[in-house]
Amino acid sequence: MSLQSKIILLVMLLPVSFVLQLFVGTEIDFSNSDYIFLLSNFRVPSAVSATIAGALLSVSGLFMQTYFRNPLAGPYVTGVSAGASLGIAILIFISSFISFQLTNDWLVFVFSFIGSFLVFLLVISLSRKLKSTVGLLLIGLMISGTVSAFVELFQLMMTNASLRDFFMWSRGNFYSITFMQLWMLLIVFVIVMLFSVYLCKSMDLLLLGEDLAKLSGINLKQTEFLAITSTALSAGVVTAFCGPIGFVGMAVPHIARMVLKTNFHLPLIIGCVLIGGIVTGLCNALSLSGIFGLNVPVNIITAFLGSPFVIFLIIRTKNIL
Repeated sequence: MSLQSKIILLVMLLPVSFVLQLFVGTEIDFSNSDYIFLLSNFRVPSAVSATIAGALLSVSGLFMQTYFRNPLAGPYVTGVSAGASLGIAILIFISSFISFQLTNDWLVFVFSFIGSFLVFLLVISLSRKLKSTVGLLLIGLMISGTVSAFVELFQLMMTNASLRDFFMWSRGNFYSITFMQLWMLLIVFVIVMLFSVYLCKSMDLLLLGEDLAKLSGINLKQTEFLAITSTALSAGVVTAFCGPIGFVGMAVPHIARMVLKTNFHLPLIIGCVLIGGIVTGLCNALSLSGIFGLNVPVNIITAFLGSPFVIFLIIRTKNIL
């Protein structure tokens, strides 16, 4: 099957994932006004946000794996999502003292973005001091653990109401997404896609090494800044509004490479957008299906599916580390 045919097949599968999110676990009744209200105000925003979030996390994971030349790079491994979580924890902690309600979507996004951006900068600055291919993995895990410790410290100092808000956010879900948050996800998605198309050539050259990339005339500092910004934007907005969604950013780029059989970034970005949307959408559909007797947080579903895949990837590629 040709590359174009594979992409067309993925495009056809995306609406299937979307429809499953709309109707799974419900009794379809378009004559019922309550059902129409549920569908339009909860299921549709949930399905759209899950599709966009999966695409954003997958593309950011692809960028990180290319930039660090490490197949285990991802929003969680590099500490980016932990930084976004720290930003949210700080905001909720502050709100418990100044009676601020966690309803300002722009403020939530700004705190999450700043947290992820600063942690990513720290990871990059430290990883450059090491030559080992596992440097990013170890540094990211250590920083993620340290940032998570700060998050837990802030939780200890939160009021009961703030702690409840943080707990509900940390479970990870697309069902409570608002239309304002959905618009912000769409805006970030458009920005990241523009960055992605612009960075395709630079990312292809980075696969050959920084020295050859420099000789080819690309601006490494600009490439680095745009890659960091797009990754922090993606992880920041998704973590801020949907909670920490694990494993998608690490696993989907590898799935895209296995399906499309290419290392060129333009088709891989398209594949990550489609496969990321499909995978995250199916996980969201499973969380809403009541298959476990209740609505399970999405990050539990992604962990169940993502962990075995990463283990398989490490075993399959024995020289991955």
